[in-house]
Amino acid sequence: MSIQAVSWAFEQNVPTLEKFVLVALANYSNHDEEAWPSLATLSRDTSMCIKTIRVKLRALESLNLISRSNRFNEVGQTSNRYLLHIDRHVKSNRAVEDIGDLIPFK
Repeated sequence: MSIQAVSWAFEQNVPTLEKFVLVALANYSNHDEEAWPSLATLSRDTSMCIKTIRVKLRALESLNLISRSNRFNEVGQTSNRYLLHIDRHVKSNRAVEDIGDLIPFK
């Protein structure tokens, strides 16, 4: 785990579920900011379904916070390789500001 990557992930101003996936990825990153957890692992760690994980990963890619590449072994495709772009930051995000549809805690 890269403490620097986890700290960076927490600093990003992205919607809650995207941040949770980003923090989970950062938790698996090495000193080169690379991680390769499976979708099942990310699903287990975040309690999100795999479909939601895929959507959130695409969102993180569109924000240029991560990039991913396919990995293969002799059997076929294995978990993707994720590269965290810790030199990039999202300071403001309209999706975070537009949270009027959330139900407040009581």
